[in-house]
Amino acid sequence: MDRLYELYDKEAVSVEEFKSKFQPLEESSSLLFETVARLEKEIGLLEADTATKAEIFEEGETLVAEWPKMTKKRKRTLVESLVERITVHKSRKVDFELNYVPGQSIVNSERKQ
Repeated sequence: MDRLYELYDKEAVSVEEFKSKFQPLEESSSLLFETVARLEKEIGLLEADTATKAEIFEEGETLVAEWPKMTKKRKRTLVESLVERITVHKSRKVDFELNYVPGQSIVNSERKQ
């Protein structure tokens, strides 16, 4: 693009020639910048998703380790906070709708209160 501009500046190419050569280059450059911005955004979302999955996994490990030490009351409170809805179908199939808020530690919340 710079070389083309130099030719135009030295009047080695006409305005029409410059436009016909420069416009496709400018469009390609613009498309590349838009693509890079979109990909950077996608990378950020994937990194955030990966961090959230890691947090969920870590919270699950903590729950498994702490479960045997919990009182029945604490276990019930924990299950009630984790499970939004339980549906038992006539076919005896059971669906659990879970409630999870990223960044909120459920296992250790009793200690903080």
